[in-house]
Amino acid sequence: MSTPSPRARIRRLRVEQIFGPGSHDIDISFKLDERVTVLHGRNGSGKTITLRLLQALQAGRYAELMVMPFKRLVVELEDGTGLEFERPIGYELGGEGELRPLVAALSLVSAEGALERQVVSVFKHRSLLLSVSELRDLRREYSIGFSIDRQPIDAETDAVLSYDEVRARAGDSDAQWIFGVTPESSALQAFRERLPSVKLIPADRLVYRVAPGDDEDDSPRHKHHSPVLMVDYLARQIRAVVQEADEKYRLHAIQLDATLPKRLFGSGRVPPDIEILHRRGAELDAQEARLRALGLLKEPASEPSRVMLSDVELSGAERTMFSIILDDRAAKLEPFANIVNKAERLLTSLNQKLSPKQVKLDVTKGYEVLTAGGAPLPLSKLSSGEQHELVLLHELLFSVEPGTLVLLDEPELSLHVTWQETLLEELIDVAALTGAQFVLATHSPYIIGERTDLMVRLGDPA
Repeated sequence: MSTPSPRARIRRLRVEQIFGPGSHDIDISFKLDERVTVLHGRNGSGKTITLRLLQALQAGRYAELMVMPFKRLVVELEDGTGLEFERPIGYELGGEGELRPLVAALSLVSAEGALERQVVSVFKHRSLLLSVSELRDLRREYSIGFSIDRQPIDAETDAVLSYDEVRARAGDSDAQWIFGVTPESSALQAFRERLPSVKLIPADRLVYRVAPGDDEDDSPRHKHHSPVLMVDYLARQIRAVVQEADEKYRLHAIQLDATLPKRLFGSGRVPPDIEILHRRGAELDAQEARLRALGLLKEPASEPSRVMLSDVELSGAERTMFSIILDDRAAKLEPFANIVNKAERLLTSLNQKLSPKQVKLDVTKGYEVLTAGGAPLPLSKLSSGEQHELVLLHELLFSVEPGTLVLLDEPELSLHVTWQETLLEELIDVAALTGAQFVLATHSPYIIGERTDLMVRLGDPA
């Protein structure tokens, strides 16, 4: 099995005539060292479409790229390789039974400057080639039909479906088949696999439309038309994360406690100094207190540290026994290691901004919000600005893998000016914590503040 090529970060993106003939070009040099790039411009300057171009290219969604209005797209990676995408000007529908595709040219650029060219076609009117049974299957499986002018539509409401919506219902491979996309070459696929993972956090982020596999109803039409509040959806996500850590903690505890007597009396290790035991005990006490404050640990404080911190004189054998007990305590807490820093960062920020409300984590509820009086408050009762804060922080901290390119559209939505002013520094902290790269699309001067060094201006001056 061949080893996949390492992923490379995107160094530069150029888009010619982003809205078609006569429109402006976009040229972005990403701030790789700082890990945060801010695309700034007025409405209509191309911020959102730039994010969508990056997302579609990384996912290989060529049908979506075909119908966007830009003329030419050039991506350069930090290792010197690149890709050029020249999209078609239009498409034609021929006579009866004749289908002419949209055609685009893709050129791969190596570090030495060599080119490999591939022609990619998309049959926008693919439905003309589908049999009656295939059309019936699409309607039954995905609730997808076709309009008179052969655009994909919702079979119940007749609403036109975008490529994203078709892909959400049918999956990547079937969406490519529905749109009749030419299979990409192995070289092109290899290039895309070296692009960083991309996560788009859209402007309409307060509602989540349930995707296949996210609910218990196997009926496709219910899967695709069940919007829920994003805060409720993310509460279920964080609950699963906390429950997994809690289950591992309890499993480790059972396994370690079962073998403790044998290990206590069968150890041949050298007894540690009493000062080391005091220090390790205090550190573990602090870790447990931190986990309990976050709502991640429900267990009472452990007993050994209080014994060791007393003036009791311990023999060498006793010091060895306590050292083993401390090792077990540390091992039991290990399942929380991957989430504690992120949880603390999220809750600290939320509780500062939502005060006097308090947000905690709970193994059964996920996110739990309490009023100033300590009464539980449903997540749906949070203001839109408070929901935006929770959604953004959760997505950035818990839904992003290291090295991911996070595309964040209009982060200022519903946020108070003071919250906007602190957002950029928060993102810089999150980037350091998660290892992700961020690209923001905004027209808010408050988010930029004094960090104009991170800004790339799009279009005419705002």
